Amino acid sequence: MHKAIVRGVDWGNIQRSPTFEAVFSKHTSETKHPFPIVFDSGGIMVEKILANLSPVKVKLSIIDTGLVYGILPEDIKQTAQELVDECRDIEDDMIFDNIKRSITGVYAQVKDLVHTKQMDFRNKALIEAGILEDSLPGMRVPYKHHSDLKLVLALDQIVVTKLEEYYQALEQKEDITRPLIKIYGNLVSREPLKDIHTGGMETARNQVKYFLETQDSAMKKIIETLQKDHTE
Repeated sequence: MHKAIVRGVDWGNIQRSPTFEAVFSKHTSETKHPFPIVFDSGGIMVEKILANLSPVKVKLSIIDTGLVYGILPEDIKQTAQELVDECRDIEDDMIFDNIKRSITGVYAQVKDLVHTKQMDFRNKALIEAGILEDSLPGMRVPYKHHSDLKLVLALDQIVVTKLEEYYQALEQKEDITRPLIKIYGNLVSREPLKDIHTGGMETARNQVKYFLETQDSAMKKIIETLQKDHTE
């Protein structure tokens, strides 16, 4: 059997899915399996994030996270706070277009700062758990199909929906074999891991703990799934 890629997938590939990749890559480097397994990660909405096309409420959440962490530049801090206060409890379709443009403008200036801060928390938590610094994943890797991709572990149902849309569009252009898609929480009989923007080190440590606690159960199911795929 060629190598089997098992990919953790979330929205932006900043916190949850890279944590999955780091924890499981360490496990597979220390454990012998019946065939080569490569763990990686990706974000199904990375390209839209980079193009500032995230939903407006996601943009607001990232702006708010920057305010909570105190990392926004002084010249946009007041505008950012006003936008968050004005739109926090308003539905997307009730926000005026000019306000949406202002939100996008601030978001474009702060998203890199916020994502880097979130990655720093994640990396510190992984190092605490014994992951070597030179083994730490990057962030914001876009989801791309690969012929060796056998199993995709989405972190929540929204990601599954986006993956389905991705493959429906891809299959109209190419003849491919779609990987099996499962929700990680369902695989290990746990609630899906929530995407919490403002939790800092507590969130980062809880995410590492989530994967460490479920790793043995997940590996058993992953091996069973891949072996079944190999024999069919």
